[in-house]
Amino acid sequence: MINKLRRHKKTLAIALAVLQLIPVFMPLNTYALTGGPSVPEVQQFSPAENTEMVNLFTGDFSYQIPLMDVGGYPLTLSYSSNVGMESEASMVGLGWNINTGSISRDVRGLPDDLCGDAIQVTKSALPKVSTSFGAAFDMEFTGFEASDVAEGATEAAADGDISVGASSKFELEYSNYEGWSAGLSNGLKLKGSNSSGFKTEGALGVGFASNSSKGSTINTSASIGFEKDIADHQTLNGGIGYALAVDSRTGIKKNSFSAEIGYKNRSLFGRNGTFMMNDVGIKNGKFSGGGNFSIGYSSPSMNPTIDWPMFEDGFGGQFKLGAELGGVVTLSGEAEFSYSSSRYAKNYDELPAFGYIYAHKGRNGREVMDVQRDKGGSFSKEIPNLPMAQFAHDLYNVNVQGIQSSFRPFRGDAGTLYDPAASSTCVKGELGGDAGPGDLVKVGVNIKVPIKYGQSNKWQEGNAFNSLSFKEQVDGNPLYEPVYFKAWARLPLWLTILCLIPFEAFLLWLHRWTNMAIPVFNS
Repeated sequence: MINKLRRHKKTLAIALAVLQLIPVFMPLNTYALTGGPSVPEVQQFSPAENTEMVNLFTGDFSYQIPLMDVGGYPLTLSYSSNVGMESEASMVGLGWNINTGSISRDVRGLPDDLCGDAIQVTKSALPKVSTSFGAAFDMEFTGFEASDVAEGATEAAADGDISVGASSKFELEYSNYEGWSAGLSNGLKLKGSNSSGFKTEGALGVGFASNSSKGSTINTSASIGFEKDIADHQTLNGGIGYALAVDSRTGIKKNSFSAEIGYKNRSLFGRNGTFMMNDVGIKNGKFSGGGNFSIGYSSPSMNPTIDWPMFEDGFGGQFKLGAELGGVVTLSGEAEFSYSSSRYAKNYDELPAFGYIYAHKGRNGREVMDVQRDKGGSFSKEIPNLPMAQFAHDLYNVNVQGIQSSFRPFRGDAGTLYDPAASSTCVKGELGGDAGPGDLVKVGVNIKVPIKYGQSNKWQEGNAFNSLSFKEQVDGNPLYEPVYFKAWARLPLWLTILCLIPFEAFLLWLHRWTNMAIPVFNS
């Protein structure tokens, strides 16, 4: 017997594989035999095709009496003698039952029959508070002439200067959500300039930063610029630059190249007036243009939606003190601090909700729609993929006399799905001051109050699908129905035709295609 089975093991394997694939391509109707409330009318439910009046195994007697037919829906009165000590009498007597059936609903997302019902949302979370303090120290050596550094320098280069600068900064930050973190950064910069004739200026810089929570970063930069007087009070200037940043956690963060060309006419508004304005730091008659080409390997991402109104506030301060010693050494120190708090703008709100059946009722953009997303996440330029949104309609399992299936609603229109509108506001104050005692005295105060406002709502601008909307009625079509119900597990036409093919014909086709031996069927 085992040898016979081994000779047909390929055929048996294919037959078993076909049996496993049949439920995938030909799903059967879902039977809700245990749906509905647990009451005697449901526990004693018996199908209409119950024609055996006596159970040959137990001897129990059952009988059915047809009562009426309501639009193709039969109502019958049934009796079963299988009555136990714990059995309860129904509304028509002990052992008797009116088979009215049951309909159960599997709610997915919002209930489909919500029509503007208010959803009360309450959110509460501890505000996120962050405090940081930083101190920096810069030192620059100037006054090195190019002729002292390079032998055989030209006469034009002899008027040039070379400066070397070093900087160091320490940061300390505390967050009530993430705890303490500390960071240290150091940098070195070399600058050279030529101040006669065709003026040029170049700079090389390298820096290293390390933070206990953000990792380490190396920054390098190089730039060169020029300035040429082409006429009285008219100057042509330009420059190019390159920067590279490498992070220990994300790899290369920035790889950018920049170029700029400009033209300045200092006599555009009058020679004397313009010079006076330049003395106080206002530049007139300057026209420039350029470009910046950057390759970002780890550009920041954003969340495409704001799920709840947020409010962020804070303040910061900065003080800088500098001094020049003998025109050769420039020293400067800087201290800064900041405080920020992020919290919910409100803790309670009521939003109107519309289910699948009444999706055409929502119009103002603040309603909650019966929608769900698949694999939602961040959005960036390199990964411009939004999650797929779809309706979360309910499923209805029907178990009545002659009908045992699963139904769902369908809409006869097409529209757009969106989240309720929400906003985020950020208000911060900044105060800064600097002083420079020494040969040149400098005192300054900077005050900034930046205000940022963000909002997420229905996509309006540039959306080609805004012309689609859910409709309650269509002009000129009195038979239009916005929603209708039908069995959702119905087989497609091509699968129905495939099921009509005799199994023997399928095996003969399989034999010709695979040249495999198959068992012989006797008619």
